[in-house]
Amino acid sequence: MKNHSIILITIFFIIFSNYSFAHESFEKWLNEFKAEAISKGISEKTLEVLNNAKPSEKTIKLDRNQPEFKLTFQKYKSKVVSDYRL
Repeated sequence: MKNHSIILITIFFIIFSNYSFAHESFEKWLNEFKAEAISKGISEKTLEVLNNAKPSEKTIKLDRNQPEFKLTFQKYKSKVVSDYRL
């Protein structure tokens, strides 16, 4: 029973520490984005729409699995790029 508890605690820690890291990274990025936007003349009122913004795990997963990142150039060229585009 003790081993099961240790395993569960370890899994819990791994899952939620990664979430926390991702969440903190997003929060850091968002704060930096807002500061840059304000410095470029975007009003704070406009940026208020981002107050409830959260990272989308589905979007991140789809982004990391784009064919551009998974295929060699030759395979990408033969599947995606037409002679007309070259």
